[in-house]
Amino acid sequence: MFQQRLVTYAAGCCFVLSMTSLRAQTALSAEQQALIAADRGILEAMSGQHSNVEKIAQALAPEYTDVEDGAAHSREEVLRWEAGRQGFWFEYADPQVVVLSPKDGYVVANVHYVQPYNGAPLRFHRLMTTVFTLRDGRWLATLHTEMPIDGDRESVLATPVDSDPNLIAMRKLAAEVMAQVHVPGYGPFPVFNVSLDAGTGISFASAQGAHEADFKTLPPPMQGLWNQWASFTTDEPSGEAMFKDQFYRFFLVHELGHLIAERVIEGLPEAEAK
Repeated sequence: MFQQRLVTYAAGCCFVLSMTSLRAQTALSAEQQALIAADRGILEAMSGQHSNVEKIAQALAPEYTDVEDGAAHSREEVLRWEAGRQGFWFEYADPQVVVLSPKDGYVVANVHYVQPYNGAPLRFHRLMTTVFTLRDGRWLATLHTEMPIDGDRESVLATPVDSDPNLIAMRKLAAEVMAQVHVPGYGPFPVFNVSLDAGTGISFASAQGAHEADFKTLPPPMQGLWNQWASFTTDEPSGEAMFKDQFYRFFLVHELGHLIAERVIEGLPEAEAK
């Protein structure tokens, strides 16, 4: 959270986009509860008349990066900013937790907060994504991004958490791929949203992220085409299996490539972008 200027964080998704494997009515695991506590704890350390810089420093990993409007800020920069922060108050709601491994996970939370700007209280509404790693028994933040919410939170969080195993696997794959993306001159990229759509839009990228079709909703002639192709192979038992291998793996990563390229082009000077 690096908000002196009125700018938005580069978030694109991730990490918003990644509303994942947890149903609201399902009991949280110990790891999920610990991740939420770590996420909320950072905001609590920031709040009040003055930030608790020592507590914030303990919560941030050495490689912690805060991505703001396409620019990356180091842990040291963030702590310097927090040393001067005053009058920060927040409301924290609807945390969605993704446990990627026993030592890695992230939290997407809906946060309203207030802080002074030019002497007057300024209100913000953000969808915040914070990535954590478990070290020496403590969850430490390694990356933070935010996405502005201009309307009611229901307009952003209206879709229930989807427990479809194909979608969960695709979102995990997307997170693993994006963790390996490093482009010189650019801060860490967000984890773009992945959607499992009904209809004939088989595979494409949009402002909402990467889209792959749900095989079960394809028209029968299209399903029949993949069944025919699968019959020519020795390792694909069905058209659906072949479709999933193609689009839920290879072409998913292909669409992420388009989104990465678009983000890079957006950051170029106008003449170079053209």
